[in-house]
Amino acid sequence: YVGESYAYLAPWLYLLVALSLSSHIQCVSSLILSGVNIKALSRMVIFSSLAALKVAWFLIPHYHIGGVILANLVYEAMQMTFYYVYYMPKKMAISSRKMLKSFLPQFFIGMVGCAVTLVVPNLENHWLNMMLCGAIFVALYGLGTLMNMNEEDKLFFRNLIKHQR
Repeated sequence: YVGESYAYLAPWLYLLVALSLSSHIQCVSSLILSGVNIKALSRMVIFSSLAALKVAWFLIPHYHIGGVILANLVYEAMQMTFYYVYYMPKKMAISSRKMLKSFLPQFFIGMVGCAVTLVVPNLENHWLNMMLCGAIFVALYGLGTLMNMNEEDKLFFRNLIKHQR
């Protein structure tokens, strides 16, 4: 927390946090890097990096720190597109559709929870406000996840809770 004078940077922070969700393909990236055929990945990383540097070069004078975050958005979007469109289906025989089907529901549940916490009225005490928003988010995310689970997963968690007692 850096103070009220930097509150105008909050939208950039939200975007930066959202960009951290691209790490959900980290395990696939590790598998690729453990192999010997990384030529396509290397080329894409170079191309994405150069494109992001150009975007940063042009946007930083106008958006300051936002320009860097937008450049990171360009880099991550190019990398995600590469993984989902080319590398996973063609080189690794992993279904991009199945991967997205496992990731997107949780992503949308989190976005709804985040949106709800943004409209919660601010309390005078910042710590109390953080705890309230955090509790609301955890409750909404937990409920959404529970509603999204299949019966086998629900049964697994019921048995896990029974064995803990």
